[in-house]
Amino acid sequence: MNLKNNLLTVRWTLTFIIGTIWSVFSCQAINPPFVIKHLGDGQSIVQIENQKKFLLLPVEEAAPEAKLYMIADNDVVRNMNVRLAINKVDYFVPVDLSGFDNKSLSFNFQLIPDTAICWDEMKLSNEFDTSNRES
Repeated sequence: MNLKNNLLTVRWTLTFIIGTIWSVFSCQAINPPFVIKHLGDGQSIVQIENQKKFLLLPVEEAAPEAKLYMIADNDVVRNMNVRLAINKVDYFVPVDLSGFDNKSLSFNFQLIPDTAICWDEMKLSNEFDTSNRES
């Protein structure tokens, strides 16, 4: 009987530990640093939830140019053309977000398919190495 109680205790403890670990990792996905909404016809909105210093955009040299509008508190504050990665990432280009603290930030991307690799590779960072590595 004592062995049976010990096995039940071990089983309950393992179930609790696994459940706790799963809930910790699933909570991170609930509050991502940004939210991507694909609106169709190559248009997508990226809403920054947890702002950092840079938005790092994945670039593919051979990709066509896409239009990017940076929106702070519902006003377009910057626009640019960028070759966002569709099939592969050649390098990252930083968009400086400093100066927009305490503002609602979003980006309107146009002319980029929903299936492009850039949506998985885009990231926020507090640092970006700007040293030139060309040889």
